[in-house]
Amino acid sequence: MYSLDLVNIFTVVQHGVVARFQLVRHGFSDLAIGSLVKRGYLSRLEHGVYKLAGSPETNNLRIAQSVLCCGPHAYLSHVSLLRYLDVVQDKPFRNDDKVHVLLPRPAFHSRNIVFHRSVEIPKVDCVNRIWGIPHVRVERALIDSVSLLSKSKLDYAIQLAIDRNLTTPRHIYETCNRTPSGPGRSVKKFRQILEHYLTPELSHRGVESVLESRVANVLRSINSVEFVRQYTVNLRGANYRIDFCIPERKIALEVDGFAYHRSRTTFDSDRVRQNALIAAGWIIARVTATMTDEEILNAALSIL
Repeated sequence: MYSLDLVNIFTVVQHGVVARFQLVRHGFSDLAIGSLVKRGYLSRLEHGVYKLAGSPETNNLRIAQSVLCCGPHAYLSHVSLLRYLDVVQDKPFRNDDKVHVLLPRPAFHSRNIVFHRSVEIPKVDCVNRIWGIPHVRVERALIDSVSLLSKSKLDYAIQLAIDRNLTTPRHIYETCNRTPSGPGRSVKKFRQILEHYLTPELSHRGVESVLESRVANVLRSINSVEFVRQYTVNLRGANYRIDFCIPERKIALEVDGFAYHRSRTTFDSDRVRQNALIAAGWIIARVTATMTDEEILNAALSIL
């Protein structure tokens, strides 16, 4: 006897898809699975993978199908996981429509899958269905994507993953230490991107502090002036904090991290603050998380 509730649980968390090996693990016989197909409760997508009747054809369904058709030891990986978690919004430069899967040995499916073979996948780097589909950990996906994303896009993905509490700089660093370099995965190159996240005081703090630390490092390279960090200005009884400034010259550099864009209330109050500073004679430049160090430096030089 089998439970349709169990099938529903699998298909709901896996975007409407379930694999034969999953059903067998939970006591479904070939006869029971065949009965579900015959009754129209499940429909066959491909060998060993089924869709729950009525499930919409979404991109996540396609991803789940691609991972599950590769068997019980396959994991969503690389930039595909980062896009699935929405820490990379744009398509990568290569294999735009492919699903990246990490597994111990090559598979026979090849329609829309990029296979990354790993003879031994450390258990610590793998997660089972926290977000619906078996996948590697975020830290491993970031490192594995070093050749698939530009430096600025990978840097931004790291910042978003930290900001959304999917990982911390320390967890990324620890994963980096145990991950060897390989084809398409330059750990050395990844360390160069990761470096500005690893100051001791920021290893457990959010992306805004991390971004500000990065800006501080860039500003220190300007020898002729010294920017004051987290300076408070009182204007008509209201206190306004400035990220970086030269108070005596009324020059300010504001840092807009990802969290800055998420709230309309925050956006509006920031505009009120900026207008008050400009009315008081301040010159303001803004930098964002997606800027390179050179672009941050040019923004600072433009107001000096």
